Amino acid sequence: MFDKNFFPSTLKGVKISTGGNISPPHSYCLLSLQLAQPLSPHCDYPETKVLDSRKLQNGRVIRRRRECLRCRQRFSTKESIQILQLTVIKRNGDKEEYRPEKIKQSLSIATNKRLKKHQLDDLIRKVEGEIFAKGKKQIESKKIGEIILRRLQKMDEVSYLRYASVFKSFGSGRRFVKEVDKI
Repeated sequence: MFDKNFFPSTLKGVKISTGGNISPPHSYCLLSLQLAQPLSPHCDYPETKVLDSRKLQNGRVIRRRRECLRCRQRFSTKESIQILQLTVIKRNGDKEEYRPEKIKQSLSIATNKRLKKHQLDDLIRKVEGEIFAKGKKQIESKKIGEIILRRLQKMDEVSYLRYASVFKSFGSGRRFVKEVDKI
């Protein structure tokens, strides 16, 4: 099972991505998932038995060791949540596929050792949860930035100011001072 604290129960538009097929029910927090019965890669038989399950990548991926009930051959599947087809509309109108590593990179720079790793991971998870809870196929990059700013402001003022200075394109020290005064 996935860690219920990692995946918000309000997520919409997600699917399970696997290294092989998986059998239901493995994700209790995402009720709208349509999961396929795993097929043995050796004989295509749909009935398998799970021998072992292990969490990988801090619970974001689950590796299951399986055995086919017909041929008795063993194989592994990897299960993870994968966000479906979210398009980000940039400020200039260009569209690009959502890439979570961009959020992680920008937050890593803004927080620069001010937050502990688990705090940063939790922040990223909450930001992504809020983005996907909207259930839309497109989101403006501006909306993503606003979500990040709102959450950062509650956590760390310096990180907030660092992120805001790039997000809001401060062109002068006066704009920076105005932002400080808002806090």
